[in-house]
Amino acid sequence: MSESIIQLKNALQEQPSNAEANALLGGLYMDLGDTARAEVQLTRARDLGAPADDWLKPLLLSWLSLGRTQEVLATVADLPESMPARLRADALALAGRAHLARGDADRARTTFEEAAALAPDSALAHVGIGRMALRDGDLAAAVAAAQAALKADPEESDAVYLAGDVALREKRMDDALALYRGLRDRYPLNPFVRIPLAQALVQADELDAADTEISFVLERVQGLPMAHYLKGLVSYRKGDLAGADTQLTEGLAMQPGNAELQMLAGLTKYGLGQDEQAVRLLESFANRPETPTEVRLALGSSLLRLGRAEDSYGVLSQVSEAVADNAPAVALLGQAAQQAGDLEEASVLLERALALAPDDSRVIGQLAVVFGELGRQQDAMDLLARAVEKNPDDSRTRSLYFAMLLRADKATEALAVAQAVQQARPDDAAGYTMEGLAQVALRDQDAAEAAFREALKRNPGASDAAGNLASLLIMKGRDDEARDLMVDAHAQSPGDYDILMRLARMATDRGAMDDARTWLDLAVKADPTAVEPRVRSAALMLEERRYEPALALMLPLMNQHPRDPRVLRAVAIARSGTGDVPNAVAALQTLVEVEPNEANYRLLQSAAQRAGDRVLMQRSLERLVQLAPADPLPKVALAELYMQDRRPFDAEPLVAAAAELAPNDPKVIEQQARLRLESDRAGGTEFLRSRLTGMETPPRNLVILLAHAEFDGDREAGITRVAQWLEANPDDQDARFLLSNWQIGQENWAGAADNLRRVTEAQPANWIARNNYAWVLLRKGDAETALEQAEVARTHGGDRPEILDTEGQIRLALGQPAEAELLFRRAAGQSAKPGFRLNLAEALVVQNKSKEAREVLNDLIATDDFAGKNQARDLLARLGD
Repeated sequence: MSESIIQLKNALQEQPSNAEANALLGGLYMDLGDTARAEVQLTRARDLGAPADDWLKPLLLSWLSLGRTQEVLATVADLPESMPARLRADALALAGRAHLARGDADRARTTFEEAAALAPDSALAHVGIGRMALRDGDLAAAVAAAQAALKADPEESDAVYLAGDVALREKRMDDALALYRGLRDRYPLNPFVRIPLAQALVQADELDAADTEISFVLERVQGLPMAHYLKGLVSYRKGDLAGADTQLTEGLAMQPGNAELQMLAGLTKYGLGQDEQAVRLLESFANRPETPTEVRLALGSSLLRLGRAEDSYGVLSQVSEAVADNAPAVALLGQAAQQAGDLEEASVLLERALALAPDDSRVIGQLAVVFGELGRQQDAMDLLARAVEKNPDDSRTRSLYFAMLLRADKATEALAVAQAVQQARPDDAAGYTMEGLAQVALRDQDAAEAAFREALKRNPGASDAAGNLASLLIMKGRDDEARDLMVDAHAQSPGDYDILMRLARMATDRGAMDDARTWLDLAVKADPTAVEPRVRSAALMLEERRYEPALALMLPLMNQHPRDPRVLRAVAIARSGTGDVPNAVAALQTLVEVEPNEANYRLLQSAAQRAGDRVLMQRSLERLVQLAPADPLPKVALAELYMQDRRPFDAEPLVAAAAELAPNDPKVIEQQARLRLESDRAGGTEFLRSRLTGMETPPRNLVILLAHAEFDGDREAGITRVAQWLEANPDDQDARFLLSNWQIGQENWAGAADNLRRVTEAQPANWIARNNYAWVLLRKGDAETALEQAEVARTHGGDRPEILDTEGQIRLALGQPAEAELLFRRAAGQSAKPGFRLNLAEALVVQNKSKEAREVLNDLIATDDFAGKNQARDLLARLGD
């Protein structure tokens, strides 16, 4: 075929207008599956006047392959009546395919029937009818159509395809494979003919052969999602989940909405233990009636592992009848029911699963746990006792029975179970470890220690025996001996994850953080998929305020476990520590979805406060009020928000409830006072005075609140109270700044200057206090010192309009009106405050810039609610006419 293409290309170089050669080359390209090149040559052949027999059918097929359905329909509509019936029928059949591709199944069906009526010997017409029959589930009609198509033209590829597909539906696998292989052998270089063959080979479980065919396709065709799907399916069926994941990810990148790709990718993610990704891919199929049972089981299991028990139960309940004879599936449904809180249904399902698999220790254990949760302790223990008696070698059931006896305070019976294990397996450490636990429950620490040591003689690397003995030694105050014991156990079993984690905890408990990090690093190597050692490592970093490395450690883990509460909590704290409050809030919002407890809502409320998100603060506090009814502080904080929003009626019951819990808490008293001040200023003020009178050390919040209340009615009283507070608390710069502002209002320039000097000495970068200090010094008549302070204020506060305006006033006082004008212009350009423009007008007046000054002053006088109108009029008067 390659030689034929070369010969035709050479011929076309000499005779580019050779219609026959163009048509032949187009046909060869179609045989190779290169429809884009085929379309170019066939269109040229048509335009050069080649007979329709040479180009019509392959050109229409190329357009269908390229998705150019409108061109198919337009061309077929213009075909002359004189065209041979079979050729016209073939063209009509291809028009039917175009209608189907455009979503018009009824028009497609009619068109196929018209084609068959026009030319009963049109194979393509019968293929169209057969495809519609398969689509409708009418297998008998599809069989008849396939036979008619092959009878009309045994060599027609589409007829062979149809016959193969019908054979597959009839489960005649050998016939189907023979038909598909025949097409492959006829067109060995066309990759597309291998796709249905690969599909059939997968159904026949001939996975290696299917892999060969689909690999051929992928080597030659880029951007074909179906090829990646089939390659992924082969890998999935072979158990190569990583390989399947790679192929399916590529396929989904090309066609994200492909349901087959999504479902198989979801099953693969489930198999890889990537439950979050599995749920994202499969959840949209949960309520679709056509969703396979396998998909629902995977989705339900992933949801369950993610802690979404109710969602899992809802999904799995849809397949309860379909899996009625499948013990693992029924047990999974029972587990979902249990975790969703439907214990009665869980017991029914697990008993059914146990009837299907009487010796399944997992089902026995689950059912025993459910019995225990239902209060049927004796039933649970009887079930486990029978199971152990029936199968004494079932270590899982035996261990659960032993644990349940201990929880039921039946340590003597538990000890008997341990001794029975020892007799049955004298060389096994497990029986002696169990004896040690029973002896601990019986409060015989010496016997427990002896039993654990017997276990370690039999298996020096037994992590459970070593860990329990270490805990016992620590209880006895023998910490060093416990540590040495675990180090020896590690030497015996260097890759044992449980031993490494125990060593890490012991190191943390004694404050040896470097040792803890070392053990945690080894635990990560021992179990690369484990979350806990990474979370603990991050926790150590967070304690040391090493937020960036903690975040770097957690982010990859968050991609794998995006709803793990331990990971979310660590990420949120790390992001908050780095100043990334919005993303900290986002992580915490997910955290409270996954684990809606009091501690997590407190973290969210704190982050929302830092972010300035009042809506989220309120929602968090409202939830905290429910979760922590005995804590007055969330009630007080929520009441404060309500008061700020002018909702005293909502705040009142919260404050009353908080007052019952903590009547002397300063925050509670503050909100009580604010409520009273809101409705009765004098009464609220008196309430505060009475509460402060009995306090040996009045808290700041109440003193300042009382000062504000007094200042509103008697300014001197308010000023005196803050001054007295400062005598006892001279380092309270916020109170000092408040006092300076009140003194400025009283035109007490000396007092204000002294307080502002002390504030700026304590807080050199406080540009607001510095700017106020400069302004007060100007009022005192010390413009030179005022300018120095104003320049320092600009160093810390930048070119803020308030700073520029103050410096402008100072320079105007120093006889520098031009410099002052520039500063006032910059201030007025940044802010619409009329005071800045008034100062600008004064600088203009001083410089005799009368016209502009008059315009500015007239604008100010026309401004509503401008308190400086009289000053503006005075300046205007100075200008005269």
